[in-house]
Amino acid sequence: MSDQRKYVIQRHRKQAQSLHWDLMLESFDGLETYRFDSPPEQITVNRKNTAIKILTHDIKFLTYQGLVNKGAGSVKIADNGTFQLLECSEQKTTLKFQGQILKGLFEMVHIKNDTYSFNYLQD
Repeated sequence: MSDQRKYVIQRHRKQAQSLHWDLMLESFDGLETYRFDSPPEQITVNRKNTAIKILTHDIKFLTYQGLVNKGAGSVKIADNGTFQLLECSEQKTTLKFQGQILKGLFEMVHIKNDTYSFNYLQD
């Protein structure tokens, strides 16, 4: 896999759940996926955001928009682009995004279990 990997943020609405956003990062085995309660525009404004790691998604979701969960929900692309993995350890990952909305340096810090703090650092 090259230095530049793809990412997408999908606006995800399920009938039984509130609106949320899924950040999907291209990896070797699919799309590592993290759930946010805030849209991507607020991720850069609010310097600290909580991200919950959820199931890895199939690579097809990089471009997919439409119905999901047998019609019980829908997804729409809210942002996309590329990212570089600059640092990666069990406790912290540093990423550089080049997207339509996410731009600049971010770090993902492991808090506990599947919970992370996703922090905007700088342009």
